[in-house]
Amino acid sequence: MKPILIVIFSLLCCFRAQGDEDLAAYWPLDEGEGSVARDQSGNGHDGQIRGEIKWVEGREGKALSFDGRSTFIDCGNPPSLDIEDEITIECWVKLNSHRGGGIVNKYFPSSGYYLTASWRDNSLPYFFVRQNKNASVVFGKMMEVGQWHHLMGMAKKDGLLRLYLDGNLKQETELGHGFGNKTSNLLIGVYQSDYFDGVMDEIKIHKRTVLDNKIIGESFRKHLRPFNELMERANFEKKLAKLGAGKDINALRFSHLFAPKLSALKEKSAQLAANFPNLIESEWQDQFQTLELSLLQFDKILRAFEAREINIRDFLCTVVQPVSERKILPMDTFVPGSLDNKMAITACPGEYQPGSFVISAFSELSSLSLESDGLQSSTAKISAANVRIRVVKCWYQAGTAWFDIQQRKTRKILVPELLLNDDSLVRVDTEKQENYLKIIRAGKEEYVWISNPDEQNKRGHPTIAELPVRDSPALLPLAIPAGQNKQFWVTIKVPDDTPAGTYQGSIKLKNHDTEIHEIKIILEVLPFQLAPPVFTSSIYYGAKLDKTGVGAITEDLKNEKQLKAEFENLFAHGVSNIVCYQNFDEELLDQYLAIKAASGMNNTPLYYLEMGVYNYFRNCPKDQLPLLAKRVQTIVEFAQKRRIPEVYFYALDEAKEANLKKQREAWDVVHQAGGKIFVAGGRGQNFKLMGDIQDLLICAGPLSKDEAAQWHSKGHQIWSYANPQAGVENPEIYRRNYGLLLWQNGYDGACTFAYQTSMGNIWNDFDHKNYRDHNFTYPTVDGVIDTIAWEGYREGIDDVRYLSTLLKAIEENKNSANAGKKQQALEAQKYLKSFDAEKGDSDSIRREIIRHILELRKLG
Repeated sequence: MKPILIVIFSLLCCFRAQGDEDLAAYWPLDEGEGSVARDQSGNGHDGQIRGEIKWVEGREGKALSFDGRSTFIDCGNPPSLDIEDEITIECWVKLNSHRGGGIVNKYFPSSGYYLTASWRDNSLPYFFVRQNKNASVVFGKMMEVGQWHHLMGMAKKDGLLRLYLDGNLKQETELGHGFGNKTSNLLIGVYQSDYFDGVMDEIKIHKRTVLDNKIIGESFRKHLRPFNELMERANFEKKLAKLGAGKDINALRFSHLFAPKLSALKEKSAQLAANFPNLIESEWQDQFQTLELSLLQFDKILRAFEAREINIRDFLCTVVQPVSERKILPMDTFVPGSLDNKMAITACPGEYQPGSFVISAFSELSSLSLESDGLQSSTAKISAANVRIRVVKCWYQAGTAWFDIQQRKTRKILVPELLLNDDSLVRVDTEKQENYLKIIRAGKEEYVWISNPDEQNKRGHPTIAELPVRDSPALLPLAIPAGQNKQFWVTIKVPDDTPAGTYQGSIKLKNHDTEIHEIKIILEVLPFQLAPPVFTSSIYYGAKLDKTGVGAITEDLKNEKQLKAEFENLFAHGVSNIVCYQNFDEELLDQYLAIKAASGMNNTPLYYLEMGVYNYFRNCPKDQLPLLAKRVQTIVEFAQKRRIPEVYFYALDEAKEANLKKQREAWDVVHQAGGKIFVAGGRGQNFKLMGDIQDLLICAGPLSKDEAAQWHSKGHQIWSYANPQAGVENPEIYRRNYGLLLWQNGYDGACTFAYQTSMGNIWNDFDHKNYRDHNFTYPTVDGVIDTIAWEGYREGIDDVRYLSTLLKAIEENKNSANAGKKQQALEAQKYLKSFDAEKGDSDSIRREIIRHILELRKLG
């Protein structure tokens, strides 16, 4: 075969042949002495070094050390550096601290470009470009102090704004404007009063986007190496050729089926070589890992076939981990998982627990149906109604799908997301990369386009009459074309009164009523009930009862049937309370709260985003403080009459500095009237200005033990949101970030945004200029459609419920007179201090927590 690395080398050489005619400036900083930084591009942009200078050893030759107080380079304001339409800035940097400061800065006051390794607000590298009031920002992860890093910012008018770190694209965003600056000097090492603290080397400015950078090529080769080594070491092609050269029919069939798949993998690696510079880090990590895992899976299949452990028929069944960061797509060459036809599931009474498997068709399965016969132990039975089977639907979402919620209309990504009973509810055109939604109007079935990027300008939130979408109540037969995969999701609801023990059952697969396969389920029901989570499980829930009773296909207005279905769905996914948006109409709010309570959720406290109070916080007119007090008091009295002793009122969302300060007097009025204050904000912001009087912060972004400790020092609470918002399809990220990590960082609750939030049509991910829809679920005329991310969110809450159960058992036994109990409790406590919720395997952590619970129970 032609080695993949030769292909990569050819591609890179092709790029480099363009030459450096677009090199605007190049400061290698190799002088080693003096006060001038020479421009080696031939364009004469020498820079005068200001402040205390220090020449040091660099990444290549010499370099300049900046002291973080006064050192910078002034390169003047030549017209050739007034770059308007296309630019690349690159530099090697080694930070002494995250103090801030610019690398290259021609950005002030209202236009230009600016690259920094450590922006003042959060110590992250940024690339800003600006024209008048239109600013764009790209950010990555914090850079390590004391290590050399290559940073590269790239921008193209009406194209993309990108930031690369060490050859890896960290982030990108669409750019709709230029960035010329005719007035400011180009400065290196300073932005306003922020001075760079560290060492710089090899600074370049290009008047084009440079995708042929050698750092990118080096990064690619490093990450593809494991795939190449495994391909060569395993000698797969020779093994397949040997199988195909014999007379054994099964071996011939195996070779015939899998040789094209191996070729497809090699082709994907070559495509990745060509496209690598355009991929953000999360994307290339995913694709590299997919390549390697696919090869490992093929090795597993080949070994099992050679050992006669599997028989390749018209399809292959693979049991997979349901909540995983690995997405499974219809055209995946190999699906990593277990080749066994058994699903082993462990759960407690009252718990929902998922399982999953994939059918890979070698020839078409034109009418596949699946049916459960329930689960049976030696003494008890779980009915088939408690074994819910749905198909995982893959569809196109906007270009940051699976990793982010930023809008990228120019790229469409196929991702698994919806859990459907009717696979045909969404029709996907893979050639055009378009989605169509099935509706039934006037008794006739039709499909409507739901990936229209211009829909926002044509229609707002659709009514039920405009978009009558409805899923089937049970799984319908479906087709799997030859050469494609289909993932199925099994959710077992263990009844509350189920006795502990081992339960067995099966899912039968039939094609045109002929049984073709059976998947066995082995369910271990544990001998204990799960405790409630140690934190408050909440979420922003924007729905309101429609007083007309009609409802809509939106996150906003719901009829009673829709609201009931969604509240039940919220409770079934572990949400114990919500942020309530229902307007203060006593009759409607009474009805709303009654439906909520009937679902099993709490009404205490009432976390209330009440628009009358919220609108006051926008401007805080002092002459209306008595009206604010009266409204708060009225709502508090309403709640108390319904045995709701506490009402939290939502203040001005994500306010900063002056907008926070101006609310202080109004917050005091809320407290005096009997209410409490909660609102979203960022780390290091709200506490400094309002920490003494803000009862609850819903804190954006990555978790912080220090931030949590600050709020607890005042007797106040902190919840987490935007880590990430809803809408990222990856279920594992929600399991981790809204599960055990919250407990490890001392947070009091989870409350991300949102259960459903659209920017137009909630079924269209492409209809907003800045963001993708923030949906954990999708509304229908009479219910709700789950997503795999929403299932991951529930698993995170359940992880904490297992943890809470163990914490309770530790507390009951750590001071026991029984030496065995005490010792086991202390061992369990030691484990809880040691596990890594951020990087460890979530399933393994849960199994270990279960083991400790069972060990303590054994001791009585």
